Amino acid sequence: MKFFIVCPRGLEIPLAEELKEISERSEVKALGAWVIDPPPANSTGGLGVAGPMSVALAINLHSRIASRCLLQMTHVAYRKEDDVYKAVRSLSWEDWFNPDQTMRVDLTAHRSPLTSLNFVTLRIKDAVCDRLREVKGARPSIDTELPDVRVQAHLTATHATVYLDTSGQSLFKRGWRDDKGAAPLKITNATMPCPVISSLAPTTAASAITSWETKADSTSVVEMRCPETFMTSSTRPSNQIAPSLSSFAPSPAK
Repeated sequence: MKFFIVCPRGLEIPLAEELKEISERSEVKALGAWVIDPPPANSTGGLGVAGPMSVALAINLHSRIASRCLLQMTHVAYRKEDDVYKAVRSLSWEDWFNPDQTMRVDLTAHRSPLTSLNFVTLRIKDAVCDRLREVKGARPSIDTELPDVRVQAHLTATHATVYLDTSGQSLFKRGWRDDKGAAPLKITNATMPCPVISSLAPTTAASAITSWETKADSTSVVEMRCPETFMTSSTRPSNQIAPSLSSFAPSPAK
């Protein structure tokens, strides 16, 4: 299986280092080897990874830098909208979700020759729905706010790549709070402009790229200028708590 791991632009190198660390965990290695693409010369906003389905499980649980983990469903050449429609409809979507679940389709493009990206998005949605109606006898509803399933596609000048989002909502929204309000910055890169906070209380992406060391017996961080999100997140690496776990847990026994 092939995956594309989305991250904030500019964090591809720290992401590659973090993915290597995750892939070398004993419980992850037991489920299959990973092949991680080298960081690109230009910022792409993510990295490719090949491996078993457990790649998605491990990244969604452990990564502090990734925003999403996308499973590649197809990568095909195209010239017109119908080429994309046929490629998407040929996929076995019924193996991944049912018509009673809601879905959403998002599309990005770079130098695509197609004139209307909105129309291509509609055709991708129709292809998924038509496949499910043909196989299951019903088609899913669309929910643009909180869908059960997210389908993402990217168009280049010659090829279309379609992904199934394994993360649900963006990973920066996971964590210890049930409700996340609007914020000017994502938690994965909120500390980047602030070296004082980053050096004392790194959170998510910042904890992976600063020199701040975590120790199993470290239980306190003092920085009055840190919002509660920074303070809460900063204690998780030292307590060996995966970022996707919703509540604090005791440190492992020594």
